[in-house]
Amino acid sequence: MLVDKAKDNLVNGVLPFWMNLMDKEYGGFYGAVDYDLKVDKKGEKGTILVSRIMWLFSRAHIQLGDIQYLETARHAYEYFHRNCYDKEYGGLYWSTNYDGTPCDVVKHTYTMSYGIYGLVAYYEASGNHDILDEAYELYHFIEERCTDSDGYLEEFDRFFNVKDNEKVSDALAPRGFYADRTMNTLLHLLEAYTELFRVDNDPAVKNSVIKLLDIFVNKVYCPDKRRLEVFFDKEYNSLVDTQSYGHDIESAWLIDYAVAVLKSKGADGDKYISELFEQIGHMNDDLRDSVYNRALKDNRMTQDIVEGVDNNTRVWWVHAEAVNGFSKGFTEQPDHPEYKDAAMGILDYIEKHFIDSRSGEWYNELDGKSDLPKHKELAGPWKCPYHNGRMWLELMN
Repeated sequence: MLVDKAKDNLVNGVLPFWMNLMDKEYGGFYGAVDYDLKVDKKGEKGTILVSRIMWLFSRAHIQLGDIQYLETARHAYEYFHRNCYDKEYGGLYWSTNYDGTPCDVVKHTYTMSYGIYGLVAYYEASGNHDILDEAYELYHFIEERCTDSDGYLEEFDRFFNVKDNEKVSDALAPRGFYADRTMNTLLHLLEAYTELFRVDNDPAVKNSVIKLLDIFVNKVYCPDKRRLEVFFDKEYNSLVDTQSYGHDIESAWLIDYAVAVLKSKGADGDKYISELFEQIGHMNDDLRDSVYNRALKDNRMTQDIVEGVDNNTRVWWVHAEAVNGFSKGFTEQPDHPEYKDAAMGILDYIEKHFIDSRSGEWYNELDGKSDLPKHKELAGPWKCPYHNGRMWLELMN
């Protein structure tokens, strides 16, 4: 029943919405659709959006076997390969114009993480080993150009000079500063590296995954507050008192997944790694419990809390990741049936309120009091089919 429901929402909702945005003149996909379903055919095309579309349709083909999904993934890859790379200075542009020319030439570790993530999925779907080589080129580029002695740097100009990290720490802009490091970028770098290691078992990538897990346990996680800190300076000092509930529940299951992949490859042999995995288990138990008790109210997820004030806007991706996080939490901890109930309750809320009956795609945000949709974009640089598409695929599993 649940599998059929998930497949129906994916195959008849999310996937066709995005397939209909295929730009057959300039390549890629139209980069913006507003609340009234008006397509901006000359909107900028974000590299993160292109990468996530490549990922989703690759995974959909792998899971469902439909050739049209592989062709859609190929269409995304061809645009990505042709237009998103800076062929002169390296790395990926933040975005291109509608016609494929460079638009925002900022380079970001976050963008390149999703480049790897999409490429690995397309490699699996297509069987083309050249695609895997391309993913490795981005991996080595990040490791050589985007690191310092304590971890990862994030935002750069076109020539790879470090600049203010405004792309993923814009919440700090009203305070007059930006974060040097963010939990968000670290999480999705871990996600990408985990998939790269899963498909090829490369020792260097394994070490990178373990390094990122160590950073999460020892730098990002705050055991006293039972949360992941969000924004940091270069020394990993937290810059603002906040908990991002969506990221915490997403992190719990993605980090569990990273550990499972490492264990499946025999990477838990020595004492350090075994102890790290034990710490991770305790951390993820805390994160799930913390989010369950602090953020979940009447099947609705609070977005975050900043300096003691809840933001009750209901956000599409937070609810999708809560379904993933709580359902997987129940499989990890079957003595916590409340997690299964939470996942099913949030799913019911999604079906009643988030799914746009006009298009099959999800609304971006709902009002925290009325549950009515805010008039925000249905597609854009950050509004993509990654979180909700992945949720349906994971439920089918």
